[in-house]
Amino acid sequence: MLLGRGGMALLLSAAGAAAPPQAQPAQTARLEGEVVDEAGAAVEGATIAAGGVSAISDAKGSFALVVPLAPGGATVVTVLKTGLDPALFEEQLRTGETRRVRYRLAHGALSATVKGSRLLPRLPAIERDPIVGHYAITRADLDRVPGAMEDISRAVANLPGVVADPDLLATLFVRGGGPDELIIYLDGVPLENPFHLGGFTSVFNPMLIESADLWVGVTPARYEPSLSGALDVRYTTSEAGRLRVEADLSIQTAKVRADAPTGVEGLSVVAAARRSFFELYFAGLRALHLVGSNYVAPDMSEYFARVLYRRGRHLLSASYLLASDGFAVVAKPGEPALFGFDGGVKLSNVLHLGALRDRVDLGGSRELLLTLAATHDAQATSVTGSTAFARDVSRFEALGEASLSLPFSQSNRLQLGAHVRRQSYDLHGQVPDARGLAPWIALPIVDTGEPNLEVSPRLVRTVAAAWGEHLFRPWPALAFEAGARLQSNTGQAVYSVRLASSLALPVGTVVKIEGGIATQQARNPLVLDAAYGNPQLLPERSRQVVLGIEQPLPFRALVRVEGYAKWLDRLVVNPDSDEGVRALLAEGQPVFQNLGSGFARGVDLLFLGRTALLSYGLSGGLLSAERTNPLAASNKTYPAPWDQRFSLSANLSVTPADGWLVSGRATFHTGRPTTEVTGFARDDARQRYLPAFGATNGARYPSYFESSIRVEQRFKAGGLELAWYAELLNVTNAQNVFLYVYGKGDYASGTPPSLGTFNHLPIRPFLGIRGEN
Repeated sequence: MLLGRGGMALLLSAAGAAAPPQAQPAQTARLEGEVVDEAGAAVEGATIAAGGVSAISDAKGSFALVVPLAPGGATVVTVLKTGLDPALFEEQLRTGETRRVRYRLAHGALSATVKGSRLLPRLPAIERDPIVGHYAITRADLDRVPGAMEDISRAVANLPGVVADPDLLATLFVRGGGPDELIIYLDGVPLENPFHLGGFTSVFNPMLIESADLWVGVTPARYEPSLSGALDVRYTTSEAGRLRVEADLSIQTAKVRADAPTGVEGLSVVAAARRSFFELYFAGLRALHLVGSNYVAPDMSEYFARVLYRRGRHLLSASYLLASDGFAVVAKPGEPALFGFDGGVKLSNVLHLGALRDRVDLGGSRELLLTLAATHDAQATSVTGSTAFARDVSRFEALGEASLSLPFSQSNRLQLGAHVRRQSYDLHGQVPDARGLAPWIALPIVDTGEPNLEVSPRLVRTVAAAWGEHLFRPWPALAFEAGARLQSNTGQAVYSVRLASSLALPVGTVVKIEGGIATQQARNPLVLDAAYGNPQLLPERSRQVVLGIEQPLPFRALVRVEGYAKWLDRLVVNPDSDEGVRALLAEGQPVFQNLGSGFARGVDLLFLGRTALLSYGLSGGLLSAERTNPLAASNKTYPAPWDQRFSLSANLSVTPADGWLVSGRATFHTGRPTTEVTGFARDDARQRYLPAFGATNGARYPSYFESSIRVEQRFKAGGLELAWYAELLNVTNAQNVFLYVYGKGDYASGTPPSLGTFNHLPIRPFLGIRGEN
């Protein structure tokens, strides 16, 4: 039902109606902050009341309130907004204090649509600022999206401009770019390796995620320059007013989170853990004959703790993350070799991240953020059998950063920042000598005969950066934004520049244009090694232009269309044959050079709608992405490995009753490019078969289709909030091909390797239950 003026007045009165003037306490405190909904979007027009005074939140959800303090005891703050659940918050305010808060309201019983509709995602507002290629993600999205499997990367895998193989890998392909062209952050700290087992799943615990931003266009200057975008994940910074415990048990992981006050004013703690038990999950699938014995189970875990301390204008936090994983498989006699070799493989990875942060409220919505962080990532890989090799990789990074937010007004906002990073990379072991394989080549799993090289590169790099972003709105309908970043990577200049504008038309349409240029240092330190690669390589470069239109529709829906073009140059390339490598070395030239180029263009579509009982969405994209290698002896221009020409994802969510949510999603995209094996030649010297390849990336895998359904019920039992959920993934049991696989063949009998397939996962269940006090 709707909350009328009388009902609102009654609640305001309950929160602390105005006392007679002579009874007002002399002491006051200032309360300022923002009101958001459960998706993290700003709530305009909310009433915030405490101590007999009230304020109304503006379009950004912001408010400020000078609260009279009663002697002794807590101040109760009431937050009301028609269509959202009312909420009470308890604050221990001190005289003269200014406290920054963030109040979250849920879509609940007061919704004007339907009882229980809070489980439906909220329709996002039209973005009037000159921002394109941006998508906001919340923890609610992880809960609602079928097939997300508790991973934020899989939750965003079907957004416009993004293509992925979500059931097997959590890595993302953004607008024709590879995973290395997307930089991923946790609380502003860039992570070189944010995945378990090189891409199986991300290291982010969904219980801790407060929000995230995905940028698939020109990356804003506050981020590291990148060729294709950024994913910025933020963990919770909520202060605990009481002990709160949340637990979640699914058929693949167990998760728990606890938020607790400490008894010290302003000091609270949050701790969380996640541990997988995929071994049980895959054992069940094998027992049901849904997968064969070649599907093996990794083990993964994350442990996180954060201490928050608010004192005056400062909100200090100290955080620590430990993420680890392992994977081991040994090919059994008589079984097909899953990865094209006899023997086994063992992988392990351990990530440590520690961070200190001070968020200083300077008043008037101005803010200073200071960050110190350090990460250490250690990986070990070993392969046994005829292609035995082993290597150990260690990365260390220390970061110091300061950023300043100066919103002079809603129409004039400035952000400035600077940071220093110290990076080191050590690799010891063997790597396949891929210098004679074409760059960006997509190959099936096949023994190419490339020898392993003993390498021991060490890379130490100091990065110093400064950046600024400014938004200016001369008229309500017109806005301009500019940003620039300049950084030195041990003497090499890396930079980004972004210019954008938006115009809101009288019919509600917002038209946007954006252009930018960015350079990105090669992220594979091996190509910068003096022995294997070229330490003089320049940063790779991209130039982008994006045109966008956002249009609200009269039936609670919106549509967003963006067209883009991306030109790349100075790309790192090498010859596509061993003969070409030898020729360059004979001339005294490096094997890797900045001679490559590329071009990607496409159109992305997002359509979202909402009714009283359901929400629906459609996202899709048309893409063409190619790369050019002047050092190639054969075809010099060919499709990029991430050139998936057409992608489409549709979703539907229905709330049939209070606390129930039923969701479905279907995804389709055309196949990735691959390089065809045209035949095999006998290598009599080593008694093996060597493949002959066709045109680089000249073939394609079959198209991909997957659909999933999800059912969830939320309910209360005593003082607990509980929910159970069930998903059926790949309900059509589509046999999507992930990779072509060639065995070893039998040289003695004259039998060449035969073609097989490694498929995406089949139909499978996903179940779980969670609760919190």
